[in-house]
Amino acid sequence: MRGRFVDALALAREGRAPGSTLRRRSVSRDRVHSAVIDMEMGRALTAAEQFEVIASEYRSSPSLPSGLRARGLAWNLTLAATAAVEANDTLRARSLVDSIAAAGRRSLYDRDPHLHAFVRGLLLARAGHHGLAVSSFREALRSPSQGYTRINYELGRSLLALNRPLEAIEVVRAVLHGGLDGSGLYLTRTEAHELLAQAFAASAQPDSAAWHYALVERSWRRSDPLLAPRLEAARQWLARAGRSAGHG
Repeated sequence: MRGRFVDALALAREGRAPGSTLRRRSVSRDRVHSAVIDMEMGRALTAAEQFEVIASEYRSSPSLPSGLRARGLAWNLTLAATAAVEANDTLRARSLVDSIAAAGRRSLYDRDPHLHAFVRGLLLARAGHHGLAVSSFREALRSPSQGYTRINYELGRSLLALNRPLEAIEVVRAVLHGGLDGSGLYLTRTEAHELLAQAFAASAQPDSAAWHYALVERSWRRSDPLLAPRLEAARQWLARAGRSAGHG
């Protein structure tokens, strides 16, 4: 959430504590966090490959109960497709949709039968069909605050593209009422605040926009260089509005 992806990756892959040479060698590599961080760092294809490997392990694990196997398969293929779209590999994402739908139908978890609609929404949004994307995202959204938070995020982005910021605010704000793990692991709160700031600005609510932009600026103040353009955008908005990011 602080945008310190290099430190986070060293911790997830090597057990190395931030700002230190200490390593916890007994800790195994955290593959899920490693893939998440790769995606945040702009290495989305690498993330997609990692999630597909995890999915294949579920597919080839006959000892698991069939419902649990289907759940792990549908979920990790969805994560792989999300990363593939982020990397502009829409062909790869499209090739996974039917497998996600088939696995989702075999899962007993309510989220999973609808995950394919999220990937379809991503593909529609990437093609500029935001109205259709909104319908797909809403089909996939089973819980506003406890579901896969990237659904909220992408739905909010498409609503903003359609100049419907008030609806975007409602769906993105719900993310902040959910958890930080499980389905909530795949979007940082800072990104949610950034999108909320944009939505409040678009709906002519500058006080709320300033509050969220200030939080973004404080969170990413010592972030990795990758986030410099987004940090600068927050700072410029605050400067134009005559607001201060405060301290912290």
